[in-house]
Amino acid sequence: MHTGTDVSMRVCRAEGYAVVKHGARPLDPEKEYLVTISNPAGWHDSGTVKSNYKGNYYAVHSMYSYKELYEHCLKNPGVNKFCGTDVCPFASPEDDPCYHEMAHLAQTLHNYCGLP
Repeated sequence: MHTGTDVSMRVCRAEGYAVVKHGARPLDPEKEYLVTISNPAGWHDSGTVKSNYKGNYYAVHSMYSYKELYEHCLKNPGVNKFCGTDVCPFASPEDDPCYHEMAHLAQTLHNYCGLP
């Protein structure tokens, strides 16, 4: 299964939004999941890869845990102000975050300061 920051995987791939690959179980904040953020230049609007593209299809293609991403967020306090979450911050690992929250956190970190 995949969960992205947009409900359409086609849009996530074509426009470079974060996607978390996972199983059917609830998110385990300490378990690592594959996080991908597509490079839009390598994808068609249909969400399929461009076969003649010579670059990387992904800007990010790495394993992360929610806890690791959350700790990276804490090390970069400006991220909350950057994305407007100073009023509604990201869930802590103890707050039972979901896959959508993990995708949103990864996307925000990628755009603000990069992923660890």
